[in-house]
Amino acid sequence: MTSVAPEPHSSSSSSSSGPDSSLPPSYDAVVLAGARSRRMSGRDKAEVLVGGRRLIDRALEAVAGADRTVVVGPPRPVAYAVEWTSESPPGGGPAAALKAGVRCVSSEIVVLVAVDLPFLGAPLISRLAGELARDTGTARPEGVILRDASGRDQPLAGAYLGTRLRALLEPYETLAGVSLKEVLRPLRLKRVTETEATLDCDTWADVEAAEAKIKSGR
Repeated sequence: MTSVAPEPHSSSSSSSSGPDSSLPPSYDAVVLAGARSRRMSGRDKAEVLVGGRRLIDRALEAVAGADRTVVVGPPRPVAYAVEWTSESPPGGGPAAALKAGVRCVSSEIVVLVAVDLPFLGAPLISRLAGELARDTGTARPEGVILRDASGRDQPLAGAYLGTRLRALLEPYETLAGVSLKEVLRPLRLKRVTETEATLDCDTWADVEAAEAKIKSGR
């Protein structure tokens, strides 16, 4: 079950001159899929299986509606048409990876997805992008992101205005070790509370929990 919590300065009404809500939103996607996970003993997280499918395959399926998809990380064999790039320096963290990915896309709306969110599906991605596309009022949000049931933001599952992302990222000479949340803090955001889709796989315990959830059908 999901619930939307608009920010006080955000408008939930759609402009009469805004995009046709009956059409799927147009967006480019950036998928963060770094090579090795310290919390998983150096394993390539993107290749980890959850429910018999690699995390990279689940992430790419979630953004299958994108006009263009850029994956930041080492190239792997995938069934989708994607472009590959890498952050500088390699292993520089999510903020550096985001900058590398955003440089490769041009759409007004950029969807950002982490590779370790196995329950993040295409309908929810379309909803996030759609809400951002439709809200064109004077206090338009600059991003629509997920947050979990405890109120914790998940910026690696959201739709953002590409121009604002570039404006925030370009001034940094290097983003190695810089907190992504700090970089994105100036953005005016709308949050969508979602319990299941925000469950990530940072550790082997998380993977086991996700497997158990899939097997139980909950």
